[in-house]
Amino acid sequence: MALMLQQSRGLSLKMPPTSLVSG
Repeated sequence: MALMLQQSRGLSLKMPPTSLVSG
């Protein structure tokens, strides 16, 4: 889960925090 959270932060820069909602 920690990895996903870190990736979501990087993705959020370009795309919305969809990872946070998904996970």
